[in-house]
Amino acid sequence: MRITGPLLMLAFLGMAKAHEHHHHEHHHHHDDDHRELGKKEGRGCGTQNPNAAEQAQAKKDVENWRAKKAARAADGLIAEATTPITIPTYVHLIYGSNPFENQVIGDAQAQIDVLNAAYSGSGFSFVLKGVQQFGNRKWWTCTPGTRFERQMKSDTRVGGPESLNIWFNNPGQGLLGWAQFPDEVNRRLSTDGVVCLHSSKDGGTAAPYNQGDTLVHEVGHWLGLYHTFQGGCTAPGDGVADTPAEAEPAYGCPVDRDTCGSAGLDPITNYMDYSDDACMDRFSFGQIERMHALYDTYRKPEPTQPPSPTFSPSRSPSSPPVDAPPASCNYKNSRKCNRDDACTWNSTTRSCEPV
Repeated sequence: MRITGPLLMLAFLGMAKAHEHHHHEHHHHHDDDHRELGKKEGRGCGTQNPNAAEQAQAKKDVENWRAKKAARAADGLIAEATTPITIPTYVHLIYGSNPFENQVIGDAQAQIDVLNAAYSGSGFSFVLKGVQQFGNRKWWTCTPGTRFERQMKSDTRVGGPESLNIWFNNPGQGLLGWAQFPDEVNRRLSTDGVVCLHSSKDGGTAAPYNQGDTLVHEVGHWLGLYHTFQGGCTAPGDGVADTPAEAEPAYGCPVDRDTCGSAGLDPITNYMDYSDDACMDRFSFGQIERMHALYDTYRKPEPTQPPSPTFSPSRSPSSPPVDAPPASCNYKNSRKCNRDDACTWNSTTRSCEPV
């Protein structure tokens, strides 16, 4: 699977630049404790594995996109994938009781800079459109598939399928992050986006996963990529022809590892593996093609769609949490009630009650 023509050259030059930039800015060595942590605990990604039907549909989507692209080329038209795609990005910073618990507060743009460096040459760029802070102890520690994750997202998400929403929180369960695949937007737009452990930010404390590549990895899922070890050594694997099959995730940076024998060396430097941040520095050309195909299929705005919305500036860190409760859980709707740590909505009596 290869990109041809102008996009191939753009991708090649840009990814080479990104490779150089990323390694210039990131340290390549960790102390023994951090390396051991990486081997023992590893990168935890909570993105749900696609089932067989979802994988088959994604394969069909890519094939249909290729066919349309070839038809345009036959008609002498420039492929749409050569047009740079700018993704409006909204950052939601969650904290429990103290705004300064979240290490990304005051540093959101730097995380978008890391994202743009990693995706340089892919044809995707990210523009920060707004930052908001929310104090809510349930959201601060929520995990995938829970009621509080759904509340956090549905109460704060901005924009349509083309808008990237990022929530930084402190999920626990050994998770660094999770994302929603593009084919889910038609039925689950209210939860679309990515969630990242706040301390996995560039310069955070979650070493060896503290150079911002958790965000890069999860956005890869948001654009349609699977893990490089998807399916192990069994075809179709991750659905991309130029990422060698890999039997299991890579931890640390195991150079020259080959877990599938004839498939080629494991792609341990790929952003969609589980290697340490300092080890990751690239997407393959096939992955870039797949991201464009699935973006165009599910996320590309309609020509008449209005501009992406904006929201108000971030709350001051000195402001009280947004869910500071009044006495006696005297809320009149379920949304406000459920955002209060001390309250819960009773759907039978349609009233807000103390937990």
